Amino acid sequence: EGYIFSTFALPELTRECYDFSRLDIKLCHRYDLVLSVYDKDEIVNYLEARGIPYVSLMATPGAGKNARGVVNVDYNALVDKLAEVCREKGVRSVLQVSWLKDMADASKPLRKDGIKVKTVLLKVDYSKGVSHGIEAAGFRALLTHDLTPYDLVFFTDDHLSRGGLLAMTNRGLRAPEDIKVVSWANFGQAPVYLRDLTRMELNPITGGEKVAEAVIKYLKTQVWERDVTLTPTWIDGETI
Repeated sequence: EGYIFSTFALPELTRECYDFSRLDIKLCHRYDLVLSVYDKDEIVNYLEARGIPYVSLMATPGAGKNARGVVNVDYNALVDKLAEVCREKGVRSVLQVSWLKDMADASKPLRKDGIKVKTVLLKVDYSKGVSHGIEAAGFRALLTHDLTPYDLVFFTDDHLSRGGLLAMTNRGLRAPEDIKVVSWANFGQAPVYLRDLTRMELNPITGGEKVAEAVIKYLKTQVWERDVTLTPTWIDGETI
């Protein structure tokens, strides 16, 4: 469309504490819009203080005076679908494994269908990196957790799933033969497993295209017409 586009990755000093020094230099040039891929308070506060027009992923609508719009990810778009599939497959009990409370939560629709649910919220050690920490937390939890009361494990994160499936394989547990598995996954990051993983998958490529369309409309009209919502797609695999 003829617009100049550039990207910048903020270095993290500590978790959710960022080094803005190089971004200060970059923003000496005038930008019509900044798209912040993560809605972190420190980043939003920085953009607000600089008076920069921005759109933030997962921000609360109207939270900042310089926010031009919002991009949402609906993590719960397919939890009703998960409950439906569990009912069809005769699942009576589910272990939901998560590391962040704002991720997909299928507990309400599952309980509504009479399915027992236990949610485990894991602590993550970020000292060796976020992805490694999440995967390691999933591995440690599923290596020791008693799975005999459950028909299915639902991982709310693909890194958790990767670690958890490795632990289950190490214990000689197979999906779906011994226990069924469903996972959240990002396209291109779905865990490699012995069977095709049943998953709710978010595609960042098609999502990026959807966001780009909204940004281009804003640049042409200076109006963010409506909030953009990105939703996952249900992938029927072999693990349930």
